[in-house]
Amino acid sequence: GTIPGTFQDCWFSVKKDSCFVYWAFYNGAMGASQCQRLATLIRNCGKLPGIKTVLLMGGSNAFSNGIDLNAIEASTNPAEESHRSIEAVNG
Repeated sequence: GTIPGTFQDCWFSVKKDSCFVYWAFYNGAMGASQCQRLATLIRNCGKLPGIKTVLLMGGSNAFSNGIDLNAIEASTNPAEESHRSIEAVNG
């Protein structure tokens, strides 16, 4: 897919009746807010008129390697951030 002209860590492109979803999270790790944005994007793509298929493409370096452990470690409340991240991944 075409990378947008402005920075976006998740985006989509449409070709015929298919929606291609891309994301470029650093090292493939996703924090809670990134998971939530990606889940919202995927849901919204599925609601586009004429779309029959939503394809998850990932990024150029990684599809996903799970939650962002650095965000958890840097949090003032790692237990809460871990819980938020797990809930966000489960979407």
